[in-house]
Formats: sequence, structure tokens, C-alpha cells
Amino acid sequence: MNFDAETVPCPTCWLPADLVDPPAWDTYPHSHCPKGHDNALIPAVLAHLRTLQNRVVERPA
Repeated sequence: MNFDAETVPCPTCWLPADLVDPPAWDTYPHSHCPKGHDNALIPAVLAHLRTLQNRVVERPA
């Protein structure tokens, strides 16, 4: 599995989710996954998801 810097695991279903700019009413970035989940990601959650993503990418085949 290969993720880029603009993709993180969806905190709801764990599928790869795209990072998108926050809507006008929010200050935190959001993630959108193929299942339609829209999650606001506070900085601590975003950092944790990136840590998890790195573990998946570095995992031996």
C-alpha cells in the first residue's frame, strides 16, 4: 500500500481518505473517504493518523 502526503486512514472505516481544506465554518482540515465519511481532524488526531499510515507503509510484505 502506498499513501501520499495528502492521504490518511479514515478514522471511521480505515480506508485511505483524502485530506481536504476545511469548510468556511471550520478551522480544521477534513478527510473524505470512498465510503463518504467526512471527518474533521484536529491536529492531534491528524498526527496520530499519519503515524499509523507510516506504520502501514513501512510494514514488510
